[in-house]
Amino acid sequence: MDLLLIVGEGPVADVLAPMTRLLGWEARVAATLEDSVAALPDARAVVVTSHDLDVAGPSLEAALAGDLVYIGGMGSRK
Repeated sequence: MDLLLIVGEGPVADVLAPMTRLLGWEARVAATLEDSVAALPDARAVVVTSHDLDVAGPSLEAALAGDLVYIGGMGSRK
């Protein structure tokens, strides 16, 4: 089963994880940079919803260096 790594906790992750399972993927939510980096080798796709720059930035950088089929990010307008 393919793994979607969701970086960041909150309402978006709370909705995205069950939707992912409906599509036949496994979802894993990582709240910290350490959790994100540890889960990344198993992931086929990553969505970053974290607003913590110390987590979001390095997680996106690591995802871009990986061999993923999808990388998504969400940010505020500020």
